Amino acid sequence: MKALIREKLISEIKLAFKGVKLGNGVGLYEAMGIDDYLPRSEQLQLRLKDEKYYWSNISFSNIQDRSSSLSFFDAEGMRFHLPQFMIYDIISNHDTALFTLSYKLDTLESKNKFCLLNETQILAIIHYLDFLKINLETDYQNCALNPSDIREDMDYKKIIPAIKYWVSRLKRK
Repeated sequence: MKALIREKLISEIKLAFKGVKLGNGVGLYEAMGIDDYLPRSEQLQLRLKDEKYYWSNISFSNIQDRSSSLSFFDAEGMRFHLPQFMIYDIISNHDTALFTLSYKLDTLESKNKFCLLNETQILAIIHYLDFLKINLETDYQNCALNPSDIREDMDYKKIIPAIKYWVSRLKRK
């Protein structure tokens, strides 16, 4: 059953972000150059290595090794890379994208990063976050932990308000 839910969510994400290109957005390697405070000329050299057309071609090892890039994407870069980060998390049982999808969402910087997302893409984000929430709740149940302790879990404390935020964004569209 869990595998079916994963596959359905992955299919939803793929469909929601189908055809999205990087355009002039910040790429994965370029973002690492920004993170490393490299001169703009070196960032542009790194950009030559970036995938620009098919986000699904970005390897999971690149996602894992360059997870901090999420903090340095602009709106085009975020829309292009986010689906592969979410799919990586679903397959690998990580929550790499959780911080970005839950941290200081009401700031202008955050609103600008996510301004290009359409309703279908926002809905995929909500379902991704709900998937993380359900997995965390299941972990608490399966590990014989006190279910009420989940409210103190740091990830759970991020997921719940993030879901509420993204649902409100959906309603504003």
